[in-house]
Amino acid sequence: MIAYIRAKLTFIINTATLALFISSIILIGCNRNKINIQSINFTEFYEGNLKLKIDFFSNENDSIKLTYWLSKQEDDRKSIIFKPNLHSLIYLSELKSNSSYSFLFETLSKNRKSDIHFFNTSSLSKYIQLNISKINYEDSNTIICILGSEHEPTSYGCKVVEINKKGDTLLNLLKGKGDFIYTPHHDVIKDSAGNIAILYLEKRIQDLSSIGGKVKDTITGDGIQVFNSKGKQIWKWSVFDVINPLKEKDILKKKSDWLHANSLSYDYDGNYLISFFNSGQVWKINKKTGKVIWTFGKTGNLHYDKYSIFSQSHAFHSIGKGEYMCFDNQLETKVPKIHTYEINESNGSARSTLNISLTSDLFTDRMGSSYFINDSLILTCLSKKGKLVLNNKLGNQLWGMQIENITPYRAEFISQKRLNLFLNQR
Repeated sequence: MIAYIRAKLTFIINTATLALFISSIILIGCNRNKINIQSINFTEFYEGNLKLKIDFFSNENDSIKLTYWLSKQEDDRKSIIFKPNLHSLIYLSELKSNSSYSFLFETLSKNRKSDIHFFNTSSLSKYIQLNISKINYEDSNTIICILGSEHEPTSYGCKVVEINKKGDTLLNLLKGKGDFIYTPHHDVIKDSAGNIAILYLEKRIQDLSSIGGKVKDTITGDGIQVFNSKGKQIWKWSVFDVINPLKEKDILKKKSDWLHANSLSYDYDGNYLISFFNSGQVWKINKKTGKVIWTFGKTGNLHYDKYSIFSQSHAFHSIGKGEYMCFDNQLETKVPKIHTYEINESNGSARSTLNISLTSDLFTDRMGSSYFINDSLILTCLSKKGKLVLNNKLGNQLWGMQIENITPYRAEFISQKRLNLFLNQR
């Protein structure tokens, strides 16, 4: 089983395709059986994975195949075929850091080869360090993540990046540039049309003097910002659009983190599901109008039985039409739970279909997730315990794993077949 872990951890990446010049190789070809190469320059950089840009100078007019391999693994060779100009640019991707590579050039029709030459890649520690606050492996075989400096709080960032399986950057949103003016946090998701939806933090100035606050006071709320594949905002929604904070109980105490959204996902019909930790609620939001379709949880508008009660939910998501799942931290009992529900929008009701209590030693007061990996097994992440557990529907724990050095935010299952689509591209 392969568990995909979303976590805040130190990751090595550059923020603006920062290049590091590492070597220059000069080759002069004068032998008839050798390729006529004047010079080769290497520039190493990191953009999703370790890459090498090769400036190839030659007056060769035949198509050329560049073959390269780890010097200690001659049987695992990769090749690139190109038609040279006087100055050709070639890119090698998915290189391993701190490694020695061998390479050679050969023509396709004239059966001429260069000598075997070598280059060494540097350590990734030479690049700028950012923290991955959230990462998501999409159905389109791309990875989307929220990035931030080491000074950003857990799950918050200043940048959203999407990369494909070659390590190419498809989307690069930097806070403060263009329409991307807010702080992204907790979740970024992609729909079938290629649009990116991001949870964002909004600080709004409000007059709270009527309830004992300041004339110009600040309330921190949440919203959803949607961008197309070109990074242009196409939709925006805020909690301030649907709730007047002055009507909220204890808003003066809550104003610094009013509702604390902690997950965003798509419902079966494409509308948004957003869970709020501080209010103990989940909302369904119309993706076009921004109207709140229903609220589930404490003081919500859905009716539910006693078995459906949850304390603070994380990773609330759809598992079918009108069917939902979440991880429940249970701050009151300190016994975490796994819930599934049926919600009937016609009569405004919710019904528990699965209610599993885990053991108190797995209690985590923040973060966490539960996801089905098939019809009967559930993978749960106990974030602050640094643990993953696998349970069946009866609640029996079948497997567990301790995670060292990082605090995982969520864990999701990726099948080997799906993972191979990403790893085995050529």
